Amino acid sequence: MSVLEQRHPDWYSIALLGSAYVDVLFWRYCAGESWDGVARECGMSEKAARRYADVAIDAADTYGIARTMDGDGMAE
Repeated sequence: MSVLEQRHPDWYSIALLGSAYVDVLFWRYCAGESWDGVARECGMSEKAARRYADVAIDAADTYGIARTMDGDGMAE
């Protein structure tokens, strides 16, 4: 379960990507952490955290946020 789901159980996870991507987005864009802080909170390197954020944002841009949240997009 992602940090976002723990704090807001009525919210969604980005099903297409998984909870690690949600955690990175939460810590960076909701909690306002630095990239170093995001990496620390998510247990990964800063480079990995930036890559996860890029992938999550690209997926939302490519498939749309609703389809990304629902897990649609990869297997059509």
